Amino acid sequence: MDRKLHSALGGAETIVHRFREVLESGGISNVEVIDLKNAFNTLSRKYLGEAIMELDPQMFAYVQWAYGDVTPILMTMEDGTTQEVLSMEEIRQGDGLAVKLMGDMMHCAMRELIKKVPGLDMDVFVDNITLSVRSGSELVEEGQYEGM
Repeated sequence: MDRKLHSALGGAETIVHRFREVLESGGISNVEVIDLKNAFNTLSRKYLGEAIMELDPQMFAYVQWAYGDVTPILMTMEDGTTQEVLSMEEIRQGDGLAVKLMGDMMHCAMRELIKKVPGLDMDVFVDNITLSVRSGSELVEEGQYEGM
């Protein structure tokens, strides 16, 4: 099986079935599942725009309209007052396209990572990442990937 990155572009079922195939094929030395905390609120809108331009250019006008400028965020302070903070990060979780936008951005980011780390396979669904390392890969043989 070739090294691949599978992401939400094909839906969660694609990832579940692909990962089952990987496990059944054997030869996996390590598996790690990562759930990114606060992922929607910490992503770069600049990177989001770049990912959308590459994967779905027809959506770029929407992303530019919805996320191209600062967003006021209202925060309630301990004393009960409200303070406005301007943000250039985050995807609004109430946005009906938030999962698609996050999935596209994660696909691009993880694709770059997989190019740089030999022996690593990834499955990505929104902000959930499953990493697997094949037995006999340079990563395992050289002891570069410990703690998985």
